[in-house]
Amino acid sequence: MAETRADAEQAFDAFLAAYGDKYPKAADTLAKDREDLLAFYDFPAPHWQSIRTTNPIESTFATVRLRTAKTRGCVTRNGVTFIDGIEQTEPTNDEGSSITDRSAA
Repeated sequence: MAETRADAEQAFDAFLAAYGDKYPKAADTLAKDREDLLAFYDFPAPHWQSIRTTNPIESTFATVRLRTAKTRGCVTRNGVTFIDGIEQTEPTNDEGSSITDRSAA
């Protein structure tokens, strides 16, 4: 990472020169958004680490990762067969009609 905005500008130009011919669309997009990408250097150096961190992005997906890990073992062949069996044995009332059938009411 560049120490100053001037160093970042120089590195940005070097990157565009090195990869602009091979990846013209990407280079054009970067060049178009240059000011936004380098806005980081408009803030005082002590703030850079908190600006740079990816933790807010990672925190968004932490719940997804947790739920995926917790439910991973629930979807087994035996579990699916069990649930399927429960659904097929639908309870009935005294008249023999389905308790869950709302159209009979």
